[in-house]
Amino acid sequence: MGLCIHAAAVIWFEEVYSQGEYFQRAFTYRHYLAFAAVALNLAVYFLNRRRFKFTLLGMLLLGLLDVLSFTPDRFSVGMGFGSVRAGIQPLSLLFILGFYLLNRRSSKRLLSRLRTQMLPPPSPQKQAAYHHEQIARFKATYARYSDASLQEIVRRRAVVPDAHAAALQLLQERGLDVS
Repeated sequence: MGLCIHAAAVIWFEEVYSQGEYFQRAFTYRHYLAFAAVALNLAVYFLNRRRFKFTLLGMLLLGLLDVLSFTPDRFSVGMGFGSVRAGIQPLSLLFILGFYLLNRRSSKRLLSRLRTQMLPPPSPQKQAAYHHEQIARFKATYARYSDASLQEIVRRRAVVPDAHAAALQLLQERGLDVS
């Protein structure tokens, strides 16, 4: 919000000197969109605080993608092909990094939720194949272990389930009692 107030003050009260003349600054549609986004975020903060982090993140992403402009002068880094230009605003990137650091637990939960919604879960066949592959890897690692070490792994259960299953299978293959 502070940046928007600063942008408004600079645009209203400062002139730009270019090529020997002074020019009055003007708001662009990106500024108006940024003002509207800040107003929306303030309303969401006071009316529905649970949704505030999501709307704030959305606003920051729109700023990052150069749709909103929170500063008096538009500064973005990117590429252009003819009249088509794609860029990001480094200042918004810094704000997004700050948002992530301040909301690390929530951000990880949100990213996990997005990942599960965007990426389909693996099929049961793929899960079984992965499970068998992991057991084979652990069996290859545990093949050099002594019987006593394998029995200790099975008894303690202090390893991941695939490692436990691999140790159990190796003991059974060696003809040892696993009870």
